[in-house]
Amino acid sequence: MIPESLPEELYGAAETMDRDLQEWNSLYADLRGDAYDRFREEAYEPLSEWFYGRFMNSVHLKGGPCIGYFRKGGLIKIVWDSDIRELWRSPFGTYEMEYCAFAEEVSRFVTDFLRDMDNQTKEAAEKGIPGVYMDTEALFRENRRRREIFTRQLGQLYAEDRENTDWKRITDLYDRMRRETGIRRE
Repeated sequence: MIPESLPEELYGAAETMDRDLQEWNSLYADLRGDAYDRFREEAYEPLSEWFYGRFMNSVHLKGGPCIGYFRKGGLIKIVWDSDIRELWRSPFGTYEMEYCAFAEEVSRFVTDFLRDMDNQTKEAAEKGIPGVYMDTEALFRENRRRREIFTRQLGQLYAEDRENTDWKRITDLYDRMRRETGIRRE
């Protein structure tokens, strides 16, 4: 999803979309029965899926931020937010850069990471870890699996920018949300 380019108005709304979606959902939360379910299924979920589908979490870090990636043509906007503000120097923010530079940095990181994991896996299998039983076959299998997954995901960064999302539907829902919540366009 990261390589898919967004319409201008949605790219501009990336920093506030989470808060806006929460506010919109709260307008309907008190509805009874099928009315709320219908709102969620027909409006909220289609609008929120394009947004949250571009996020990765960092649950392996205490209070780790959710990090979203939003592309518009040759640019990418990276948005992050953490629930634990006092834990991080920059608990929330936005950074924009050229998409090709972003893809190059991700490629460099993945290449270095996979090389280091190969070395660590080989070393652990050869030397072992004192006091720890190690299934070396499983260790190598897991490392191969990680390499396959990362390589496939890396390939998606360079995939042709094909629009897979029904942007007309999404922008119509976005406009509806803004009307219903009173959120103005910047």
